[in-house]
Amino acid sequence: TMAFPIAHKYSNKYGETWGYKDRVVLFVDLKRHRIDLLSHINLSFDYAVCDAVCLPVHAEFKLQLPAGKLPKTLAYIKFSKFYKKIPKLIEVTDSLVKSAKLVADKQLLLVLHKPIVGEIFITDAKNRFYQFDKVKNNNYEFSIFGLALSNDYIKSALQVVYSDVTGQYKTNIVVN
Repeated sequence: TMAFPIAHKYSNKYGETWGYKDRVVLFVDLKRHRIDLLSHINLSFDYAVCDAVCLPVHAEFKLQLPAGKLPKTLAYIKFSKFYKKIPKLIEVTDSLVKSAKLVADKQLLLVLHKPIVGEIFITDAKNRFYQFDKVKNNNYEFSIFGLALSNDYIKSALQVVYSDVTGQYKTNIVVN
């Protein structure tokens, strides 16, 4: 599972984009079936590096994890500050998101328990990302257009990532 901090919106003379400035650390959560054996991990990752133009980059990593429980290393301590920026998964009952409903072709109605001040990021079942810019104060209900949702998504889960004054969170919401 890939884990990443909430991206930021950047605007320049070429338009708008969502991403990270300077440095970002992406985390991969791995579950080993047998920790008593040496684990071989092959990761393939595609991303873009942007300035005036965006250039595609492909990276491959071949890693080996020794058998047994891994010790906490200096790298673990160094990267723990980046890990704190990853949105924490919370239960739907604790989420600010009240419901998600498909109301028209490619239109999602998201209803909140209370307003939030940051961006909202939505991931669908096919791992496509959608962003909604800052939610206005006292706006408990809003529509997001352009999602590649259709009737086959009803009863499917969307992952909604948002931040509030207490932290960054993600929750899985079922589309009604």
